[in-house]
Amino acid sequence: MPTARKNRLAGPVMAIRTFTKDDGTLDLDKQAFALDWVVNQGIQEGSGVIMLAAGGSEGYFMNDEEWEAQVKMGAEVCKGRVPTVAGFFELSAREAVKKSELAARVGCDFVQVAPPH
Repeated sequence: MPTARKNRLAGPVMAIRTFTKDDGTLDLDKQAFALDWVVNQGIQEGSGVIMLAAGGSEGYFMNDEEWEAQVKMGAEVCKGRVPTVAGFFELSAREAVKKSELAARVGCDFVQVAPPH
C-alpha cells in the first residue's frame, strides 16, 4: 500500500453501530445524525477511521440492500472529514469484488474483507 494511503489509517478504528426502527428496518437518518456527531467530536482524518457495516457491528447480519444503504450513507456523511472502511463478508470472490467496487464508487477509502469462516 502506498505510504500516503497507509498514513490515512491513523488512530482508533471506530465501528459504527447499526440503528434500527422498532420493526427491525434500518434507521439511516438516526444513524447519519449519530455518525455526524461522532465526526464533529473529533474522529477525523489523522485521529481515527470509521468502519461501516463491519464485523464489530451488525455487518454480518445485514442483507445486501441494507449493507449498500449503510455504506452509502456513511461514505456521504464522512466524505472528506474522516477515512471510511466498508466491511464485508462474502463466500464468493465475485461478490466481494462487486462490494469493493461499490464501496469505492460511493467514496469509501478502504475495505475490510473477512475470509469465509
